[in-house]
Amino acid sequence: MNAASFYTTDNLTETIAKLVCETSGQDYTEKVRSRVETKLKRRFIELNLQTFAEYVIYYQVHEKAELKYLTAVLTTQASHFFSEFSHFEYISDFVLKSLVPEIRKRNDQTLNVWSTACSRGHEAYSLAMYLKQALNLYGTDLQVRVTGTDSELDAVKFAQAGVYPRGEMRDVPMQFLGNDWERVSIAGVDMMRAKPALRRMVHFEYANLLGLKAKFPGQKFDLIFTRNVFSYFDESEIKESCLELLTRMHPTGQLFVGLAESLQGLGLPLEYCGPSVYGFPRPSETT
Repeated sequence: MNAASFYTTDNLTETIAKLVCETSGQDYTEKVRSRVETKLKRRFIELNLQTFAEYVIYYQVHEKAELKYLTAVLTTQASHFFSEFSHFEYISDFVLKSLVPEIRKRNDQTLNVWSTACSRGHEAYSLAMYLKQALNLYGTDLQVRVTGTDSELDAVKFAQAGVYPRGEMRDVPMQFLGNDWERVSIAGVDMMRAKPALRRMVHFEYANLLGLKAKFPGQKFDLIFTRNVFSYFDESEIKESCLELLTRMHPTGQLFVGLAESLQGLGLPLEYCGPSVYGFPRPSETT
């Protein structure tokens, strides 16, 4: 690609918009171009660059990786409540039995969960609802704390509000709708809002999976979800991200990736535990 075509904001925006459409199979429209322009303006701020001209230089140097990142954030499908439900069943059927005794040894008596790349919060709220109910089988003294993070500030703000169109609640089982959500009207539109008890269980903030070094120092999580993100990363980015995540996971914790993703063959200090689920290797039993 000719670097000379990137000397103006308009040229860079149009070129990236067309490449995103070519990669994702979308039709090139002014709406797509506008979305790319908005994202580029946020992107150079995220990278702590002072001017758009500096981002042009950054893009030229990191063209392949940057285009891959921009394509991912601009084309990732909207998240849904209780997506890839087999992971939820796996937790209640296999994980909690061994995890609950470990949690009871701690002072905080809390199951700590991290939903990375949580988009608008569907996964984080789903985990909070489901795990609260699942833990009732082991005693109501245990608490659930879900931390949701995303690299899109608008998505984080949406998740913090905890308000969703009623149509997005179709995958939420009825028992959760009645217990954890209330119907509200906003500007004449029917919406569902998370009740205070559910919202207290979930915390949202900004974090980039490729810049975690200063995030949550010293904090440990029992379950870490990073589903359907690594398919947009190259091998070195996956390893970098995973190694940072593992420093924040309890020795008995579990790491969940998307059902179409795998961490096999990357040389990570992990063993396969279940469908797209990984944990630290268990100590060998001595005889």
